[in-house]
Amino acid sequence: MAKDAEKLTVRVSRENLAFIVAYAREHGVTFDEVITRSLVQFRYSQDPCDDLTAAEISGVLKGVVSDRKAYFEHMDKKHR
Repeated sequence: MAKDAEKLTVRVSRENLAFIVAYAREHGVTFDEVITRSLVQFRYSQDPCDDLTAAEISGVLKGVVSDRKAYFEHMDKKHR
């Protein structure tokens, strides 16, 4: 967990809670990591060109940014 992390209490449905717990377990990550990654992806989905390199370097979006870059590079080559 990041040193500058804050504690947050939220209410979610039992169904969503069960999904997050199962997802974390299946992917070998913590509950906090699932939530953090989801929030970061949401932030960057608002403006995908907004400092993706920093997100990739930080490791928060493992693979997601690289896949996005690969996609855009592929599309750029394809449409030349």
